[in-house]
Amino acid sequence: MSTRSRGCGQQQSPGSQSAGAPSERSKKGKRTKPDSAGQDRAERETKKSNLSRREEEEDDDSCSSAVSSPLREPYMPAVEVERYPDGTQIRRPVDREISSAYNHTKAIYYEKIERQMKLPTLIPDTPPNCLDNDPTLLHIRESAKKIVLRAAQFIVGLSSSFDGEPLAWCSGFWIDLDSEKRTGTVVTTAHLIRTKRPSLDAWLCKDEFASDVKVTVHLRCGTIAKGCLLYHQKHYNLAFFRVKMDSSIQLPSFSDELKCAQDIFELGRDESVNLVINHGKVEYSNPTRRIPRPHLGLKFNAISLLNPVQVEKILIEYKIDEGLIVHEVSSGSPAEKCGIRVGDVIECLNGKCISTVVELEDMLLSIMENSGDGLKPDLDVEIQVYFVRRHLRRIKTLRVNVSDDGEIIVRGIHIFSGKPY
Repeated sequence: MSTRSRGCGQQQSPGSQSAGAPSERSKKGKRTKPDSAGQDRAERETKKSNLSRREEEEDDDSCSSAVSSPLREPYMPAVEVERYPDGTQIRRPVDREISSAYNHTKAIYYEKIERQMKLPTLIPDTPPNCLDNDPTLLHIRESAKKIVLRAAQFIVGLSSSFDGEPLAWCSGFWIDLDSEKRTGTVVTTAHLIRTKRPSLDAWLCKDEFASDVKVTVHLRCGTIAKGCLLYHQKHYNLAFFRVKMDSSIQLPSFSDELKCAQDIFELGRDESVNLVINHGKVEYSNPTRRIPRPHLGLKFNAISLLNPVQVEKILIEYKIDEGLIVHEVSSGSPAEKCGIRVGDVIECLNGKCISTVVELEDMLLSIMENSGDGLKPDLDVEIQVYFVRRHLRRIKTLRVNVSDDGEIIVRGIHIFSGKPY
């Protein structure tokens, strides 16, 4: 019984001390216990802090699927030593080592914030595009976004350099794939390999192009590949590149049901390989092989694209409301020799009415497609002309040159000899 009472501490002998008067030994034990508990608590907090920091660092530097620790901003509370009657605080100076460690920790925090904001789900700013800021497209915005995202997989960026200096950045898209050789073909603008542009007038064909330009293809996944020039066409401003691929690519599907001036979305990539989206119209429908083209020696403005006030004047004066107004005639060309002058109107080509320059280019390409694969040096085309100065409508046959080079519009000059015309 006595052993049990001592073990339980519930019974006392007559000569023992009461519970209300503890011994010096028990007092000493009670005095040291709080300090020991505080130290243990501090150690546990320090270990917990170090563990959290290690978990964050491991989460940032590895591909672990473990849940990451929440990112928290470091905070060092100030220790108030004294407060003046007016409320001004006097704070304990911060130890230099502690301050340095705090600043280092805060720098690491901001680095993590910067890395975090690069996540696709948290990117604060993206390039503006017509699907976000064009109110006229609200009625098709959702469906257009789906179409654009499907087409975006075919769009690449291309950069070029010449003699070690950056030359141009352009966009392009895949048009062909050789699975056995693991190569693909990209089409883009010939501006990518243009080294000199002495004139802003492309019809003078003074631009210079280099076949040894270094071209890099930038894929949307962030990888790059070398582009090798296959062919470039000056008039249509096209260049074709062969690209060696390490991974498979998808090719777009093409439709021959597009119509001139049909609404489309023009896609590209900026120098950060971000998708660029613009709303536009169909301009040309080009084949992907060599592109020979009849050179008419003429430049045009479409009546349908003029100011309505001018269209009305043309209609009243000539009874014409569609066609191509001759804007320039190449000196010495068959068109000039048959009497076509600036201001005359071309109404038909080979018996088909023309209302836009796009339609004319489509007809010229169709003529070459129907003529076979052989590149003929010239051919005959039939045009219906309204001569505005004589108010006469005539059909003329022009024997024009055929070339896959750029068409040059030669401007005639008159060497003044002191005598009037």
